Parts: sequence; C-alpha cells; structure tokens
Amino acid sequence: MNDRYSLIEELSQPYAQLTGKSVAVAKEALNNMTSSEIGLVRDRCLAQGYLRLSQSDIAQAETAARRLLNVNQRLAEAVVDRAADQAMFQAELDSRRIPEQQAQAKELEQHDRAIFAWACREFLFANVEANFVALKDKFPGQPLRMDEIQLAFDSDELSNLIPATPAETQQYQAERVEEYNRWLKSLDEESLRRIARENGRAVQRSSEWQTYQARRMKEMLEPPPPPLPWRNPQTGELWDAAFFRRMGMTDVPLFTKFVKKYRSQITARLNGLDKEI
Repeated sequence: MNDRYSLIEELSQPYAQLTGKSVAVAKEALNNMTSSEIGLVRDRCLAQGYLRLSQSDIAQAETAARRLLNVNQRLAEAVVDRAADQAMFQAELDSRRIPEQQAQAKELEQHDRAIFAWACREFLFANVEANFVALKDKFPGQPLRMDEIQLAFDSDELSNLIPATPAETQQYQAERVEEYNRWLKSLDEESLRRIARENGRAVQRSSEWQTYQARRMKEMLEPPPPPLPWRNPQTGELWDAAFFRRMGMTDVPLFTKFVKKYRSQITARLNGLDKEI
C-alpha cells in the first residue's frame, strides 16, 4: 500500500506535465488507476523525459541487467558446452565404429571376390578387375549373388564383360572336372551306380549336384577350417578313415560336430584323399 502511495506521489508532477493538467487532477486520476495502469504511466513518463530514475533505481536496474547478462552468458556457455560434448561423443562413437566398419568392408570384399571368381568359372568371364568393377556396378549397394548373376547372364545383360581367354577357359574346365570328380568321390556306391545309368549333363543339373555346389560356395565364403589332425591331441588315438566310419555309425552327434568343424577334410579322410604326415 505504501509503495502505491509513494509511486502516485512520485508520478503526480510528471503525469501533470505529460497530460497538461494540474497536479491535483493528475494525482486524482492516478488514484483511480490500477497498479498495472500506474506502471504504464510511469513507463511513459520515463520514455518522454518527464521522470528521471533515482540513483538507487539506476543501481537496481544495472544490477538486474548484469544478472540477466550473467544468466544469458551461462546459458550460452551451457549450450556451447553441450554441443561440444555431443560432438566429442559422436566423434568417439565414430572412432569406435571405424574398426567394425573396416572389418565389414573387408568381409564384403572377400565375399564379392569369391562370388566373382565362381561366376567367372561358371560363365567363362575373364577374371580381371574391369569385369569385377562392371559386375559390382550392375548390382550397386549389395553383395554379389550367384542367382542374380545367373539371371543377368540368361537375359544377356552381361554381354559387356570381357570373355575368358583360351587359357582361362581351359583352366575353368579343368576345375569343373576336378570339382565334379571330388563330388563323385563323396557319394556312396548306390548313388554312383545310379549316376552311371544317367546322362552326365543331367546329373550335373540335378538337385544333388546343385546342393553340393551351394555347400562348396558356403565353405569358400567361410573362414578356412583348422587342419584335421591325424591323431587325438590328448590320447594319441589315430583319426583315420576307419575311425570316422566307426564314429559315423556309433556316435552321430559327435561325428556331426567333426563335420561342422573340419568340413570337407572329413570327406577327404574317408575317401583316402589325404595322407598321414
């Protein structure tokens, strides 16, 4: 209440000058105003020079301004610090991802090179960098796949690739024969007799042959298995063909584990294709 009375007393003379009325009339008008309206009158008087701030008011305003400046400065510093922290966190996160991204890129490169080499042999392309780049451009942003390459080859979309040289063609054919013979050696006698009665071309298009090729492709893309020892490292027991035949008949789960770990080496051991060192 005292503050309102003091403010009206302070504003009576300046408001009279502002409105051109007498001090008494100005004071009565101020008494009829709300506190908000009186505050507006004070601001008008200050703005038009009819009222000057006291030294205490000036000091209070300067203190408030400094406080506001300090608050704004602290807010700005907090924003900058937060942005810097976020940038540092993102940089650290990116740096941690670099080895993972490099490993993924290397794995993709190995996968694509293996598929490309297989496609060169199957479709008689030259195994040269220009063909690899052209094939990758044909399937951008994705790993190479033999089924997609097959479709593109059948639709004559790969006619721009450099064909294999006579020497490469001879090598590819020899590799096909070797692969086919390796598959034959992995079959049992009943399957071999059936194949002997069938046309060779039809056999090579059979589901069994396709399954074998798919398994071989998977092996090519997986890390190489460890070498299959000839003796048990703990007991010294001989791991020859007879040992694995017995295991295949008496302990199928264990035999399956050996096949998963050593893959085609088990087949080679059973068919006598490797020799004890």
